[in-house]
Amino acid sequence: MTMPTARLTLRLFARLSGVLLITLTAAVIARWGGMPLPWMLGPLIAAAMLAMSLPAGHWLVPPFPNSIRGICVGVVGLMIGGSFTPALMSSAGEWWITLLGMAAVTLLLQCLNYLWFRRGMGLDPTTAWFSGSPGGLMENIALGEAHGGDLRIISALQFLRIILVVITLPTAFSIWNGAPVGSSAGVQVPGPPLTATDGLLLAAALVLGQWGARRLSLPAGVVVGPLIVSAIAHATGLIGGQVPPGLVSGAQWLVGTALGLRFAGMQRARLVQCLGGAVVALGISVAAVGAIIAIVLPFIDIPVPALVLSYIPGGVVEMGLIALSIGANPVFVTAHHVFRILIAVMITPQIFLRHVARRGARTGVAK
Repeated sequence: MTMPTARLTLRLFARLSGVLLITLTAAVIARWGGMPLPWMLGPLIAAAMLAMSLPAGHWLVPPFPNSIRGICVGVVGLMIGGSFTPALMSSAGEWWITLLGMAAVTLLLQCLNYLWFRRGMGLDPTTAWFSGSPGGLMENIALGEAHGGDLRIISALQFLRIILVVITLPTAFSIWNGAPVGSSAGVQVPGPPLTATDGLLLAAALVLGQWGARRLSLPAGVVVGPLIVSAIAHATGLIGGQVPPGLVSGAQWLVGTALGLRFAGMQRARLVQCLGGAVVALGISVAAVGAIIAIVLPFIDIPVPALVLSYIPGGVVEMGLIALSIGANPVFVTAHHVFRILIAVMITPQIFLRHVARRGARTGVAK
């Protein structure tokens, strides 16, 4: 590392220490107050309020390093992979039905969200299509920009979609259960304590999983790669211990801080407009998910909460954490979200190119 690079790195960490102290305090308060997923939602809300109240470039709202966020998300993947057991996979024979339902939900939401953003909010076809995609945050931002969409609106609507689900779903489950879900409820996978050997193997699983995911271009690879390697290692008995709850809470704290800081520089007028659009899109998601669950439920023996977590278009990491906290199969939930992202990234853009963009080109409105 050169001297200028080292100096910049030290300056960034000095700036991060300020916001991390604030978000750590928010996490402790949220934990004390019984908020669902307090170690993620407390920092997220605090960092977002800080980012929106200070001018862009302020020393208290530095860019959060993607490398640190990737490690934290990978830790959650290791924990979810540690829940992989033959008993949890006993219902895998029914998954083809629920995966068909997942495909139906994804395509239905893509169409309904597009109609809402196009006609309800008056967005151009490209921006409306990629804003309405129910999966693949970074992929849809990149695709939307490549096809001439409004990058700022796509980013805001996609990000707010995830934030609303992450905030409202744990709250709804907490009200339903009569107790907070997430870290307040003690999110952890039952198992023996972590040994030094297990710790080294889990660290290797994190590195190997994320490297392999990049090589294979897996969707949500930073979490899915470590999840797969951890699942194999635990299922074969190579690793016996589980990721310590304290480490998972720390990972949630940093992920929540990173998410909140992404509100930096967002104009309030645009935020209000996009927030209203995202709230309506969330209502559309709830209605569509409820309809598909009602169709598939008579043919399967899977609890409704697990289906809701699997079908609602939220973050892979966050939905896995909630699944663990309510006793649902996190492998089942995560598998469905990966399938959703695959459809949203690989199939729905082709529909856009073949139908929406072509029709827009004929009428002269597509960007």
